[in-house]
Amino acid sequence: MSKEGHTVIDYVNQMLKMEASFLLRTSNLSIQQIADRLHFADTPSLSKFLLKKGVFPASIINENKHVGEKSIEKTEREFEIYCDREMR
Repeated sequence: MSKEGHTVIDYVNQMLKMEASFLLRTSNLSIQQIADRLHFADTPSLSKFLLKKGVFPASIINENKHVGEKSIEKTEREFEIYCDREMR
């Protein structure tokens, strides 16, 4: 446990939440593809995880249907910037 009271599991879960949220908001990947990419067993497992963390996948997907195609490199760089902001 770190001196701030957070465990490694807390950190990993925070990173998973941020990456899944980011991918839902910025990519055209389906929730199944995101679940696969983040090594969840299936879509319901990812959805349940996100709901427990206060993230509502269906709402995010519906808000962002207009997102255009992006390269993986651009998406990964945007994720790094997103994580930097979220971790502050």
